[in-house]
Amino acid sequence: MPPKKACVSSISPSLLPLLLPREKKKNKSGKKPQPNPPSNAGNHSRAGLPTDPAALLEVSLYHRWSMLLDPNGGNAGGGAASGNNKGKQQQPKLAPRLTPNLMQEFLTTTLQILQIGSRGTVEQLIRSLGSAAGLNRVQQLMQAVLAPSGNMAKTFSFTQHCMPFLQILAHREMRDASASKEGVRSLFNCVYGLDGDFGRAFFNWVMFHLEGAYAGSTITDDALYTAASALFNTLNLSQGAAGQENFNGIALRLDEIVSRSTITSTSDMINSAQQEVARIKVLLQIAEPSPVKQRTQLHSGDVSRPDVDFPGELSREGPRHDNDHSDIARIKVLPTREEIISHRNPFLPERSLDYPHYCQGISRVLDFHFRLLREDTSGQIREVLKILMDDWDNLIVARANRAAAKGPNSKSPQCKVLGTRIFIHSNPKVESVRCSNREGVILIVSFDQPSNVQGLDSLKRREWWQTTKSLSLGTLLCLVDRQMRVTFMAVSERTVTIMDGTNSNPRFGQWDLAGNDKRAFITLRLVDSITQSNLETIFGIGSTGEKALVEFPSLLFVSFDPILRSLQQVSRRRNLPFLKWLSPWPDFEYFADPRSEEYVKVPPPRYLTKPGVKLNLNRIAKRGYFGLDYSLDKQLTVANLREATTLDPGQCEALLACLSRELALSYLGIQLVKILLANRRTTNIGPIICVCYTNHALDQFLEHLLDEGIMNIIRIGSPPAAERHAVAKTLNSLHQIEKNIQSTSSNLLELSSPRTLKSFLETTYPSAFSEIFSTMDDEGFERVTRGVRCDDQHLLNEWLAGRLNTLSVTRHTHRPLATLRKTSVLAMSAVERRTLLDSWRQEMKSRNTESLIRATMNHEAQRKFLNSQHELQDRRCLQAANVIGVTTTGLALHADLIRTLNAKVLICEEAAEVLEAHLLTAMIPKMEHAILIGDHFQLRPQITNYDFSVENPQGGKAYGLNTSLFERLVEVERYGGKRFPIAQLDTQRRMHPSIASLVRNTLYPGLKDHPLMADRPTVTGMTKRLFWMDHRNPEEGDDNKQGSTSYANLWEADMVVGLVQHLARQGTYKSGEIAVLSPYMRQLSILKKRLASTFEVVLGERDQEQLDEMIAAGQLETEATQVGKKGDLLSEVRVATVDNFQGEEAKVIVISLVRSNNRNKCGFLKTSNRINVLLSRAQEGMYIIGNAETCSKVPMWNAVISMLEEGRSIDRQLQICCPRHPRSPLFIEHPKDFSRLSPEGGCNEKCMWSLSCGHPCVNKCHSDFLHRNTKCLVPCNRSFEYCDHACPKTCGEPCGACNHRVKGVRLPCGHVPKNLLCHQLQDLSAVRCPAKIQRKLERCGHTAMVPCSQDPTRYRCKMQCQVILPCQHWCASECWVCDMNVHGPCRALCGRKYMACPHICGYPCHGPKNVLLFYGGYQWRSRN
Repeated sequence: MPPKKACVSSISPSLLPLLLPREKKKNKSGKKPQPNPPSNAGNHSRAGLPTDPAALLEVSLYHRWSMLLDPNGGNAGGGAASGNNKGKQQQPKLAPRLTPNLMQEFLTTTLQILQIGSRGTVEQLIRSLGSAAGLNRVQQLMQAVLAPSGNMAKTFSFTQHCMPFLQILAHREMRDASASKEGVRSLFNCVYGLDGDFGRAFFNWVMFHLEGAYAGSTITDDALYTAASALFNTLNLSQGAAGQENFNGIALRLDEIVSRSTITSTSDMINSAQQEVARIKVLLQIAEPSPVKQRTQLHSGDVSRPDVDFPGELSREGPRHDNDHSDIARIKVLPTREEIISHRNPFLPERSLDYPHYCQGISRVLDFHFRLLREDTSGQIREVLKILMDDWDNLIVARANRAAAKGPNSKSPQCKVLGTRIFIHSNPKVESVRCSNREGVILIVSFDQPSNVQGLDSLKRREWWQTTKSLSLGTLLCLVDRQMRVTFMAVSERTVTIMDGTNSNPRFGQWDLAGNDKRAFITLRLVDSITQSNLETIFGIGSTGEKALVEFPSLLFVSFDPILRSLQQVSRRRNLPFLKWLSPWPDFEYFADPRSEEYVKVPPPRYLTKPGVKLNLNRIAKRGYFGLDYSLDKQLTVANLREATTLDPGQCEALLACLSRELALSYLGIQLVKILLANRRTTNIGPIICVCYTNHALDQFLEHLLDEGIMNIIRIGSPPAAERHAVAKTLNSLHQIEKNIQSTSSNLLELSSPRTLKSFLETTYPSAFSEIFSTMDDEGFERVTRGVRCDDQHLLNEWLAGRLNTLSVTRHTHRPLATLRKTSVLAMSAVERRTLLDSWRQEMKSRNTESLIRATMNHEAQRKFLNSQHELQDRRCLQAANVIGVTTTGLALHADLIRTLNAKVLICEEAAEVLEAHLLTAMIPKMEHAILIGDHFQLRPQITNYDFSVENPQGGKAYGLNTSLFERLVEVERYGGKRFPIAQLDTQRRMHPSIASLVRNTLYPGLKDHPLMADRPTVTGMTKRLFWMDHRNPEEGDDNKQGSTSYANLWEADMVVGLVQHLARQGTYKSGEIAVLSPYMRQLSILKKRLASTFEVVLGERDQEQLDEMIAAGQLETEATQVGKKGDLLSEVRVATVDNFQGEEAKVIVISLVRSNNRNKCGFLKTSNRINVLLSRAQEGMYIIGNAETCSKVPMWNAVISMLEEGRSIDRQLQICCPRHPRSPLFIEHPKDFSRLSPEGGCNEKCMWSLSCGHPCVNKCHSDFLHRNTKCLVPCNRSFEYCDHACPKTCGEPCGACNHRVKGVRLPCGHVPKNLLCHQLQDLSAVRCPAKIQRKLERCGHTAMVPCSQDPTRYRCKMQCQVILPCQHWCASECWVCDMNVHGPCRALCGRKYMACPHICGYPCHGPKNVLLFYGGYQWRSRN
């Protein structure tokens, strides 16, 4: 009997025709089922059966499995066993127990379907396992194997039943399943049992058999891995299982067997088992004591160093504040009020393992990075707000008063506090509250226009807001009041418009920044869940005094908030891959690499350890090579790979290292991606995730992949990845919640409004409402005071004044509030009325606050559900992609979505520039292979707090926050005394050998030059391709510009400009082939201005952003727009800072070092990483301009100077040459020497070449490029073809047409113009006659003076229309406007008399209808 339809509701479409019942049965409604729709999936015969053998096998297996699961078909396709039965429905009848043979068949069939089934079939199988029928089978099996006695226990065996069941629990689909996650959790909750009793007994029984097998030497590595993976899945996927000490004994027993097995076996499977056991220990929080360092787990009373005070409850003095916790998952990313005002220093652990800490292993790594990264970002906010609160009167109140007094000539409202740039916006006020499905609660906040904007006209005000970087999208702000309450928000929408002066009130216009001359309006969103304190700050409840809106423009909230939150999420789960390498523990065993005892052996990726898996490398082979394979059983050699591909030996070695190591450090990426994608089906690795720190680096990497023919790439950004279609029910619910939020917010904003009070009393205290706000008296007459109808405010004032009292009352009674609530409001004294009113408002505040908090929480829950529905669509798109490109921040933002993907390979480009915290969040649990591409000798990650930098000699190395994971693995960590292997670049293909020698002899001793590099051409116009021009001209300091630490050197800037112009005049280099580098942004700004008069200066995106920020902060002068004529040299010159030029290159590099002082302080260029980047960008030539004495105290600079001195490539004079006279070098000592010695890029000798016209060239010696562009200035001696007039131009100009003026020529129309140009005589019919003649226009009949050459049918008549309109006025529009009898609006005054008075209507004409009539002082519009 085939299974019923309920069993296959989510099966792959290709299987539906087979699995649906063939006989036509009636459904519950009594109607016959409709015939099955034809399926487009797979190959089907006419009978509807799949013809593909694999599909036939899948259908057969699932058919048999469904019968074994539930022969009655009662609940096979249902959901989790939590039960969906409603009302009086009966529980499904459970299927009878299976015999041991049938149970074995059931388990093996389950494994087969998991292995070969399609996605839909597998997900349905997992859901069915989590249904009542599936859990019945699981319980039957576990009860049988755990039964103390009986025939059933004897017939169920460990090998035939338990091992297949463990393989099911350990299968990758159990971790990968997202669409069927409820079924997975139900399954593992069943295995775990109540409080873990069932699971503990089962796995103790498993350990008993494994220990027996180990003692008898019959245990297999596969069995150990299966047991370890099944136990991990049970603990990880069961609710409340993580951290249960009852499983510690099982984990330690398993750890002991695995550890012993590593002595006799070094297979990849046993290594995988070790990793699973390590993950189990992390889940169970089993401490890892070190026998070498004796790093015992510390508690609050066990502190070896008195200067170390642990956080939260572990602190000797108790928690520092309400946001001080030992568990980082409980710490809020942004500081709280108590944290800001606290005077105790935060707990900031050092990196060294000798430093006391209460965590170990990966928990310690996560704790270290979270606390230091939060201090590096959020810590700045805390310190700034602390300064503002401590000096509120001076920094907030007095500053606002001074700004108001200075008026429009004052500076922008920015300042710098502790090195952090902030904007302080005065008198903020929440104007409106609304909701968004994407961002939650949205606030419209107004504040005083900046003092330098007040008084400006609307155009200048709009221009200021459009050009300023203040309040950019995503900018973080803090609303703070005098009570030191803080609420953090971010800019959600930024609008700059000009509003009509007649509608300057924002309530009738648009909320924008520039529309109102007094107040600016911005749309903000809350960055965290709303709290009672937030509401009090937002709505001003209980607030006295001033408020301030503090903006942090230099802190990009979205760049650190997702990372910190993702670290918290990882710390809860602690299911990171590669724990053996991320957090080395002494209990791990590390083996030496057979090829080198110095390095540790890194096992291969798990997907390569499966039997029979091999990688086809034909994708990178030379044309004609086939059968190039790689596997663990048959590994390629470097020689074999080099022969079959175009890779050099170093690249071959790096490629093999990447393929054979689960965590690889390399410089090779593109070729590896091509190989992995070519074998994606074989390895089942899913999409490859490519991450980078910056958008620029990510885009470059993805473009390289596209250039190599790799398609189907998805780039994830901050906006949603696909178009959203929400669930209608959820949207309706959100709409209702939003209406509730807006209504409640309006009540809180207008607590003192009579309208709000009236609405509250009507629903809460109806008797008080009727007594105060009723407009009818006891006899049914309307209340009127002095002839005026009573409104709500008037009635409230009358009640407070006692004029509504109709009952006798003692004047000075002061009864308690409880009594007043039971008394008529018309029988109270003035004090009692005021007391009761205050209590009503307090109750309104409490009720609305609670309602708003509940509504926002409900709104957040509904939004999360809606987003989860959207992510299901995104997941299908992402899972089908070849490559997913995303920044580390973007990955953290979409972490929940990406963790659901079956993605096993991660490639990180420029990994040495990525903070380790960012990479830790990118390590998703299913990851089996990670390749970090980078060079730890180049730039380190960027951080804000120099105290945490490894480059800080005053304690920074203790923290080393800017040490990347790449650098830590290579330089810091040791694994059993062995180094982590790295595939380093050994053959460079960029620089000429003489340039490459500078980094080869200092950082890369094994670096080789590709043979083609020696053939790089010489630099035209220079005697040497590598030279350092030494000088002693002093630098310019920061001039105390808003705390800037940037420097400049004007002499060097002039020298750079002269050298670039000299190189450009040679005509050899094209756009972008010359680049100018400098370490300082201030020097960059000067170079940009001075080069802009001759060249198109190109700045990178990051340089331009930093330049704009410094200009906005007042650290640099505003760049004036220079309108200068560009020369014909080359169109573009790239100008960049050193840090933003990593990964770039140019043919010729000109470097300005800037620093030149007697203190020999080198500044930014004192670190070898930055020097390395600076010296390795040039292909053909590099010229350094700087003070060698200042740099000589730095060891690497000293080595470079020594090499240049040996090659005589450093001097006080820069040597240039004339390419046409190379034997006479020219020596440049000053920037002016370029124009004196080489005015045209050559020398001072006269040019000996003739121009193309035959005249001799009168210029100085110059290049062929400039010679071809030289214009001859000799008077032209040519004549025109059609006349005898002489050409008045010079020889170098084209003659063009003859413009000699001729008089007395008659045109074909008969008119004689005053003058004609000679060339116009050649075709008089083309001359447009300017004479005007009188013509009658056919379209309107008017007479007009029209140019002779004008077509009268196209002439626009300017006469008045004068047609009588329906309103009886003359039409005053121009005739052409009213063409085709379509008249514009009447612009005359109305002029009609009012019906009720003798006055005349002075409004613009409004036609015969809608006449304004006034009767009895009321205004209405006639409908006639």
